[in-house]
Amino acid sequence: MLVPPCLTRPQVLDRDMISYVEALRKEWRVPGLAVGVVRRDGTVETHGWGIRSSAGDLVTPETLFGIGSCTKAFIGVAAGLIQEKKIAAINAESPALTWRTPIKDILPCDWALRDNWASSEANLVDILSHQSGLPGHDFMYSSDDTTLAVTRRLRFLLPTCGLREGWQYNNVMFVVATEILNRYVGDFRLFIKNEVLEPLHMSSTTFSGQEAKKSGHLSDSWDGFSDRVVPYWFSEPDANFIHGAGGMVSSINDMTKWLKVILESLTGKEHSAPAISKVLKLTTQARTVSLRTAEYPEVSIQGYGIGWFRESFRGYERIHHYGSLPGVSAKISIFPDAGFAVVILTNIDQKDTFNQILENHLADQALGLDHIDWHHRWKFTPKPFRTVASYQPPIGLDAYSGTYENEGYGKIQFCLPSNNPDTGTACGKVQAAYNKVDASCNVSYTWQLQASWSRMWTSHSRLISLGGHLFLGQIASLFPEGYGEDNSPFVASAFEVAVRFTLDEDNKVTGFDLFMDAYEGNVPADKPTLATVHAHFVRSTGDEDDRICT
Repeated sequence: MLVPPCLTRPQVLDRDMISYVEALRKEWRVPGLAVGVVRRDGTVETHGWGIRSSAGDLVTPETLFGIGSCTKAFIGVAAGLIQEKKIAAINAESPALTWRTPIKDILPCDWALRDNWASSEANLVDILSHQSGLPGHDFMYSSDDTTLAVTRRLRFLLPTCGLREGWQYNNVMFVVATEILNRYVGDFRLFIKNEVLEPLHMSSTTFSGQEAKKSGHLSDSWDGFSDRVVPYWFSEPDANFIHGAGGMVSSINDMTKWLKVILESLTGKEHSAPAISKVLKLTTQARTVSLRTAEYPEVSIQGYGIGWFRESFRGYERIHHYGSLPGVSAKISIFPDAGFAVVILTNIDQKDTFNQILENHLADQALGLDHIDWHHRWKFTPKPFRTVASYQPPIGLDAYSGTYENEGYGKIQFCLPSNNPDTGTACGKVQAAYNKVDASCNVSYTWQLQASWSRMWTSHSRLISLGGHLFLGQIASLFPEGYGEDNSPFVASAFEVAVRFTLDEDNKVTGFDLFMDAYEGNVPADKPTLATVHAHFVRSTGDEDDRICT
C-alpha cells in the first residue's frame, strides 16, 4: 500500500523551517504569526514567530488572532447542523431549513434582489457559494448596521450577472445567511459555540473581541500599508452584523483542533462529533467554478463550495480559504488525500501572498516534494501610499460638492476644502482630518473633494479630479491623531474607486456613478470579465422614501 509521504516524514516545523519562516517574516514585514500543522495520525505541530504587541510580547500558540473569512466555513457548518438536528424556525409559519429552501420563503418580507427571478429562486447554497449574481458591494454597509437592515437594502444593489451565471465573492450574502440562522436558533454565535466550539474543545475561540481582550492573549493588529498599529476592527456591539462573514477570533491551538476534525471527516475516520463531520463532507464539495484558468502550472482550476475553495496542488487535492481584515491575514488548507493540514495566522493585513508562499513551502516539505522557490515567484514589493496628479474639472469644483444618496449605500456629503475651514462644522472637521494626514504623508491636491463616510472598513473618502467629470476616489480610514502610543497621523485600510459625475442638459450635476473592481470573479463571456461593482448616487433632495415592508 502506498503511504502518503507526509505520514512518514519527520517534523515539518523543524529547525530549518523555523529559520526560513523567520527570514520570510522579516522580509515581508510581518510583526507576528503562528503556524499549526496537523497530520492524519493526530500529530500536531505549532510554533510562533515575532511579536503580538507593540510592547514586544512574543507570539505563542495561545495568541489570539482574527481569522477573517475563514469564519465562513463555520457558518456553513451551522446551517448544516440546523438541518441535521431538524431545528424548526422560531416563527412557526416559516419552512424547515434545507440547502434548497428559497430565501424568499424564509425572509418573505425582507429579502429581495433587483432581479425578480433571482429573488424568487435563490436558495441557501446560492448565497453561501457566491452565486447570487451580486458582486461584493462592501461599501454598502457601515459599522453600525444590522443583519436585517443590510438584507433589506439588497434590492437596491446592481448585479453583474444573473443568479447562478457566475461566481462573485460576496461578504453581504453571509450577512444574509446569519439573519437566516438567527430565525432558527436565535443567536448564531451562541449556536456555533454550543454545537461546534464546545464539542471540539475550542475554548479560546470567540466572536467577541471584548472576550478575546479579557483573556490577555489577543494580538495587536497592524495595517499593511502604513505598518502602524490599528484598533481591533470589530467593535461591539456595533459590528456584530458582520461577524458571520469574518468575525471569529481564534488561536493556533484551537484552529488545529478544527483542522483535525476536518481532516478526519474527509478521510473517513470516525469522530466524536459525527454530525459536524457529516456536514463538513458536504460543505467542502465544490458547487461552482471560482477560477476557470489555473493561476500557475502546479495548481488546477478552482471550485468553491460553502465557505471553501477546492483545487489540486502538485497532484494533491487542496481545500482552503483565506481570511483578510484590517490588521489580519489568515490561511487554512487541508490536503485530505495526503493526510495533512496547515493553518497560518498573522497580525497584519495585505499579506495573503505571504501566507500563500509560506503554505506552499510547508506543503512541499510535508508532502516530500522538491521545493519550488515560491518566494521569488511572488517577490515582495512594498506598496507606497499612491499619489496622482489632479486636474481642473470642466466646471467649478463647487458644482460637484453636496450630498448624494443611493438607496443601498446611504448618503455621502462631499465638501469643498477652503483656505480657512471652520472646525465647528462637519465639513471643517473633515478638512482638518485630511490636513493632518496629508501633511504627515506629504501629499497635496489642488482639485479635490472630501467626505466623512463611515463604512465598515473605512472612515473617509476623497475625490481627486482627473479631468472631464472623472475623479479618482480614495476611500480609507484616517487616523489624524494617530493610534496607541504613536500620535502621528496616518492612513490605513485604503481602497481606490472610479467616480464619474452625471450632468443634465443644463450642465448641472445630478449624481455620480461609483465603479470598483471587487474580488475577481468568473462571469459569462457576454458579461464583464471582472465582478465590477457599480452604484449610482443621485443628488439628495432630503426626502426619505421607505420602500421596505414591515
